[in-house]
Amino acid sequence: MLRNIPKIGLVFFGAFALLPFFVDSPYILGVITMASLYAVWAMSWDIFSGYTGEINFGYAFFIGTAAFVGAIFGTRLGLTPWLSIAIGALTAMLLAFILGILTLRLRGPYFTIITMAINIAFSELALVLWKWTGGEEGIAGIEPLTDGPASDYYVTLIFSFVVFVVLVILSRSKHGKILIAIRENEDAAEASGINTIIYRVLMFGLSAFIAGIGGGLHIHIQMHASHDLLSLSLSTMILIMAIFGGMGTIIGPMFGAYCLSILSELLRNLAEYRMLIYTGILVLTIFYAPNGIFLRIKTLFSEILSKIKG
Repeated sequence: MLRNIPKIGLVFFGAFALLPFFVDSPYILGVITMASLYAVWAMSWDIFSGYTGEINFGYAFFIGTAAFVGAIFGTRLGLTPWLSIAIGALTAMLLAFILGILTLRLRGPYFTIITMAINIAFSELALVLWKWTGGEEGIAGIEPLTDGPASDYYVTLIFSFVVFVVLVILSRSKHGKILIAIRENEDAAEASGINTIIYRVLMFGLSAFIAGIGGGLHIHIQMHASHDLLSLSLSTMILIMAIFGGMGTIIGPMFGAYCLSILSELLRNLAEYRMLIYTGILVLTIFYAPNGIFLRIKTLFSEILSKIKG
């Protein structure tokens, strides 16, 4: 099964694993740490939406729910970070199963609209329940995950790598091919004896579980559960990263998440021009690489190598 892992992905993670030996800046390590979490969210979003065609526009609902459940259990009951992260992730997965059973029978754009509406509703509910969630200020005083930026860096990088390997293997297995069949022609998949609802609900739950672990890691690294983790803007950002990298590939969203996270930080000092440049790059990508920037770059490298060999 490991033969199915793209070598470029192994090189990519290997390079980041060596980075702390050459760079000891807490700021740079912090940027890559957050990029690893975005990569986890983008890949886990892709294994469901990219492979089934059901666009989840409220993905932050699972991230934020797991984060706040973990934060409440950690601060009020004194649970260890890893136990509170597990409880938050399992809560997100359970909610995904319930939501999936109720909504994934719908055809057309209805599922997308419902996920977006739920994301908005729970974002507002978190403000209403401010005694538990801290309202707009969130929950502070959360126990740190590790003893420093370098160890946080490796925890998130290793988790991102594990998610990458697992999801690539899953996507290239028989189950991944079934998901693609459902996306391409659901009626034909059902006619061949595939229970499409079960497959989509299971992938929806897996996607939420991984997102929940990422949300739990985030709050312990930042030592703060921010209300932004429930925002629709976070859902939109994850969707953009997946599309930018290339939906339905796993490696594309991972690549897109790292690229856009790092690009955002590089443009931070440009003030009012930052969003203009950022948006311009996204628009150009859609025009010149509609299938994702990763596939475009891979194709260009293949063409260059073929010319060199020729």
